[in-house]
Amino acid sequence: MTTFGSYESEVAKAAMHGKLSKKGRTLTNKWLERYYIVKGKVLAYYRNPKASTPSKEIPLDGCTVFSLSGQNNLYGFEIRAKLKNYSLYAASEKECQDWIAALQKAITGMTVTRTAAPTTTTQTQQQTSSALTTQTQGQNKTQASGARDAGVRRRASYIYDGVPPNFSRDCTRVTNKIEDFYVVGKELGSGGFSTVRLGTSKEDGSVWALK
Repeated sequence: MTTFGSYESEVAKAAMHGKLSKKGRTLTNKWLERYYIVKGKVLAYYRNPKASTPSKEIPLDGCTVFSLSGQNNLYGFEIRAKLKNYSLYAASEKECQDWIAALQKAITGMTVTRTAAPTTTTQTQQQTSSALTTQTQGQNKTQASGARDAGVRRRASYIYDGVPPNFSRDCTRVTNKIEDFYVVGKELGSGGFSTVRLGTSKEDGSVWALK
């Protein structure tokens, strides 16, 4: 087993060092802070950073390391040894992952890096479906806009004299006033025989070109 000196003397030689939390073995399960060092294939912990010798040395040969669910706003991992498991907690997720990487490297001699989870078939299908939905919505909007513009152009191209095309010629009241049927708007153009203005139907709000 590796021989450890004081915490302060071992820090410079350690692959990883720092403060971690663990639950005590009493009935109250009080959280305890200890100072840990990874050196070679051994994890040692000290009661405080001024301690001259470690409280315990844990051989890492044959161990495995796993992430744990967070507790008490801390991020945990577990070292599973042959005779006992050790659950330890770091103050941040990054620090927790750094400890896991350092321990795995000490155990296997290889650096372990985190990679993004592979995209599943379901995720790919969902992404494709979402893209197709967005494309279809865009096409529908374009078609609706084109139809609306075409309708306005068709109405604007209808030039009439006096009575609008949708006005019943069987009305009991006869009038030659175009203002009875339309709100007359701005001038659209003029020629040798007439002036064309924008008109809005009082009946249905449709837009026409009035001559």
